Amino acid sequence: MRIQKYDGSRFKQTNIDPTKIYRTSSWQNLYAIDSEDYMSSSGGFVNFYSRIIYPHAIYNSGQDKTVMVYQNTSLHPYAIEYNHSTKLWSSAYQIGTNPLSATNDDHGGPAIFHDFDGYYHVFYGCHASHTTGCKHAKSDSPNDISSWTAQSELTGSLTYPKIFEVADGTIFLFFREDFERSIYYKSTDNCATWSSSTTYCEFNYTGGHQEYGNIVYDSVNERFHKVFGCRYPNGSPNLDWAHNRNAYYMYMDIDNENWYNSDDALITDVDCETDTLIWDSGDLTNHYITFDMHCSSGKIYAFAPSLDTDGCSSAAEVLQNPGEPRFLYYDGSDWTVSTPFPTHKNPDLLLNCRVIAEDHLQVFLSYLRSGSSQSFTFGGNVEEWEYYNGIWTFIRTVLDSSDNGKYNGRPTIVHGANEELVWFFDEGSDSAGTATKIWAYGDRGII
Repeated sequence: MRIQKYDGSRFKQTNIDPTKIYRTSSWQNLYAIDSEDYMSSSGGFVNFYSRIIYPHAIYNSGQDKTVMVYQNTSLHPYAIEYNHSTKLWSSAYQIGTNPLSATNDDHGGPAIFHDFDGYYHVFYGCHASHTTGCKHAKSDSPNDISSWTAQSELTGSLTYPKIFEVADGTIFLFFREDFERSIYYKSTDNCATWSSSTTYCEFNYTGGHQEYGNIVYDSVNERFHKVFGCRYPNGSPNLDWAHNRNAYYMYMDIDNENWYNSDDALITDVDCETDTLIWDSGDLTNHYITFDMHCSSGKIYAFAPSLDTDGCSSAAEVLQNPGEPRFLYYDGSDWTVSTPFPTHKNPDLLLNCRVIAEDHLQVFLSYLRSGSSQSFTFGGNVEEWEYYNGIWTFIRTVLDSSDNGKYNGRPTIVHGANEELVWFFDEGSDSAGTATKIWAYGDRGII
């Protein structure tokens, strides 16, 4: 493992609201979710893409509502909202038409943004060369999800939108372009127009590097942080998604839009594999690494699925191997890698986390059921874990696959959440076009 360092003194301190500390909240007394207490049964084949498409849900503090966007059984984008004052769910409203519906391509899930004037924007319907670009819809009225109008799409071979607004009001929209490079667009007029794209990462491999990971906006230091894995060119045997390897880290200084590694060294070449490597995973595949961070201390908490590919002749065989998810921890000086969870089958989208405070995490992960030969996007039992000052504790089984005979998982976090509703989970389906359930979860249990 390559260890990289940076000076933690550059991070500013902020006050932490002790009422947000998970350990002392009523979350500790919750019981498992009843499988029939779902908030929707109109979900699709893949409703959420965890943090790789971000965010799927946001809290509108001015209206005291949580708005969530998802794909229905035909993979078209829908919006639904929860009113925290009335404790009621709205109807679900269609946002637009997903061009990927015809081919049952679930990679075009929606990301939502709430602009300064109160309008919602949703970006969806793109998966590399399978579409002409990313669809963009805008709500017809501020703070209203009931009707939408299509906007000009962002053209190109785009995948996995992630959208953020920074301190000066600039909006950054990140994508993977083709299967080869990482790019972003900027808007300074509430998503009405966009800059040309900027490429910031492109590993030099024939067939592309296909990066998979998420981005965190650091509002304390005005930075974007990114931890990701890389799919190397398929060899023999062809392991498809299981060719994803390693873990990489880089951050952007938003003031100058320069990227740096964790040595604080300026990245001058978009082919930055060597400069950004933080963990060589060997034969372990890491599809969809996820992370969160404590911005004031600069500490980073990342998770890699780490399924063993040694001796496998297909991706299906990889899913039958036991895996131990790796915990990649950056303490402000060094990266360390550990295996805090029991050995199990746990691929990509089925693990997510949030930082409650420094060295305090809430983590959800999903287990593939024993002997499962299902697609890697399906889980089984959803478990909740806590990390507190270096100690891992199993909290509860939140959803039990035996309750409904199907797979559960894809824990998805609400951006800027109200503690009453922080997470969504969904039910996996064995085939496209099958209606699935979605659960909402917060500090008083399910909603």
